[in-house]
Amino acid sequence: MLLQAFRGNLIRRSLPAIASSYAPTLTATSSSRLIRLENIKKTSLLSSQWFSSTATDDLSAIIERELSEEEENAGMPPTLNDLKSIIEIDWSIVDSPPGSTSSSATVKMYRKAAGPSGAKVVVYFHCQDTLIDETKDHNIMEDEADDQEEEEPAAFRFRVTVERAGRTMVFGCVSDEGEVTIESLVIRDGEYKEDGDYPEVFYQGPEFSELAEDLQETLAIFLQDECGIDGDVASFVSMYSDYKEQTEYINWLKSIKSLTS
Repeated sequence: MLLQAFRGNLIRRSLPAIASSYAPTLTATSSSRLIRLENIKKTSLLSSQWFSSTATDDLSAIIERELSEEEENAGMPPTLNDLKSIIEIDWSIVDSPPGSTSSSATVKMYRKAAGPSGAKVVVYFHCQDTLIDETKDHNIMEDEADDQEEEEPAAFRFRVTVERAGRTMVFGCVSDEGEVTIESLVIRDGEYKEDGDYPEVFYQGPEFSELAEDLQETLAIFLQDECGIDGDVASFVSMYSDYKEQTEYINWLKSIKSLTS
């Protein structure tokens, strides 16, 4: 869980002398061409009306089918609802409902207690920011996958910002099976810019995996103990992202329905 408009300017210049000399020829040619075009338009209009009606009917039927299937499984799962209650003890969750004027696929979590030295701690995650793990074995037989184990939650990327005294640490993290992995750490002046990555002209931080192991471990402990990014938060990010994506998909289907019916 991003339109461009192209504009063209047509500059017309008149050449009176040339235009007047060729006016009769242009008029005769244009008349016959216009007649042919009108005939083509009439034929095309009849065909497009028939195809448009058929396509709309087919689209409506498919949209109704998809909505019916998705709405059967709509609603927050009990496990996620219980976890959300636990998370809300320490965090304020900000999520706009699908279909609202302020709808967003990004969820924010503000830590109620101040972080280290009074820092402001915020978690950001987008419901479609899924991490594809190519190292996992995808060759498990289908009957074993269906009968012996439930589908595992996908890994999701999220960001943690720790802001204090006009400077911000931005942790790029991954939530996978209830564990937090740090991918990157960037230091910036001012508040975190939610609307995109930082320009490449700024230092993007070192390759985190290449840092000294004790430095990696200490930063992970800092994130957990001082900022509250623990296993519950990691699990919530994954589970809520999955739930959020489904609600956004249902709203997407409803939007298509309203625009095509």
